Amino acid sequence: VIHSMIGRTQQNISENSIFFLIWGWATLAAALIHYFLLQHTGYPHPYVAWGIFMPTAGALAGYFGWKNSKSKQIKTYLDKSIGYLWGGFGVYLFVLLVFMHSIGPTKVHPLLMALYTLGCFVMGGIIRFRPLIIGAIVCWGISVAAFFLSFPNQLLCLAAAIIVAYLVPGYLLKKAVH
Repeated sequence: VIHSMIGRTQQNISENSIFFLIWGWATLAAALIHYFLLQHTGYPHPYVAWGIFMPTAGALAGYFGWKNSKSKQIKTYLDKSIGYLWGGFGVYLFVLLVFMHSIGPTKVHPLLMALYTLGCFVMGGIIRFRPLIIGAIVCWGISVAAFFLSFPNQLLCLAAAIIVAYLVPGYLLKKAVH
């Protein structure tokens, strides 16, 4: 029964790999554009990319979430647990972003990377998907290193972290379904 439940959850997650890819590509693009604008232009608002890519990713993820909820027939206990995991992630992310100015950007980005890592690590453990676990462990190392780097270099760390924690596992999950 437990193996069947894990198998069904892995199938559900594999079908939803689109969310790792949407958020992964949006975050990667925003981090790299922010870095480029900050380092190579005199543009006074280099963070503008976040305001473009994150709402777009949210709209796309919302659409695919709505579409998938219409077609999903079986929702296991593990699926619900993963829903709570990412729901908690969203609440923590919101709090972190609201208080970003009091925390300071040189601390927020490493904390964000550690948060991505926690979600991927726990989810990888739940569905027994090693690429998520390995990506999370690498991402933790990157997040720790980022605490010792300048803000522009933290943006590059964030780009690297999102590749190993979201994009690589996301494509491997997508491939696992087909």
